[in-house]
Amino acid sequence: MKAPRAVRTLRAADRDIELTVQLLAAQSEDAAKAFVLDLRRTVALLASAPMVGRALAPSASRVGAAAGIRVLPMRVFRRHVVFYRVTSRRLTIVRVIHGSRDLHRLALEG
Repeated sequence: MKAPRAVRTLRAADRDIELTVQLLAAQSEDAAKAFVLDLRRTVALLASAPMVGRALAPSASRVGAAAGIRVLPMRVFRRHVVFYRVTSRRLTIVRVIHGSRDLHRLALEG
């Protein structure tokens, strides 16, 4: 079995995560903690099995900024989608976006 890939989180994804945690914590500290735990589990899964997510639609992937981006909904917070790129050594978290937002446009901004 291969060792999990190193994980890098882009600033845009860090901002997404921080904003989501703040919004959830304003309603429920437990929900914010559950989100962070779900995200950690999702990232750990992606680091060890990155192909579990799906590639962006071919039309979106043609755009230079979106090339190679894959997506996976989080397990518990299913409306939140993790956008990432993977190489043989690294998993890069590009964005973590709620599904009600313009996912393709925001992923391209990451």
